Amino acid sequence: MRQKRFMHKVTAPRFGFWQSDPHVCANINKPANIMSQISWNLKLSINDGKMDDFRSLMNEMVASTRDEAGCVTYDWFVMDDGSEVHIQERYADADATMVHIGNFGANYAERFFECVTPRSFVIYGPASDAIREALGPMGAVFMGHFGGFHR
Repeated sequence: MRQKRFMHKVTAPRFGFWQSDPHVCANINKPANIMSQISWNLKLSINDGKMDDFRSLMNEMVASTRDEAGCVTYDWFVMDDGSEVHIQERYADADATMVHIGNFGANYAERFFECVTPRSFVIYGPASDAIREALGPMGAVFMGHFGGFHR
């Protein structure tokens, strides 16, 4: 019984959660451009016998991306059994995203796709036409901001 009362209070639809205007969700402690950031989650299966090559490539890519001024987040995660990797990336804006895409294409794409098979690619934020053209052929799904905040 107590849990039901709690759930009723939490789920009561009186706070206007379904606001689609990104300015409603902006946190006043963050820069005004927070809503211009582009991020993605890329889920990859490691191809048979390619983990060592992929680990070496990852180290190279992390070192290179660290020098990209517009990269906000660049994290790689691996399943316990080594079969799958998830990459989470966030860029300051569309221009910074395109810098990274250019570096990736010129320096890493061929070796990257020899090592892995993409399983899911979801891009979040105001993706420009250039980003859509560059990443759409990789099977990317694009999602615009719907609500929430950043701390």
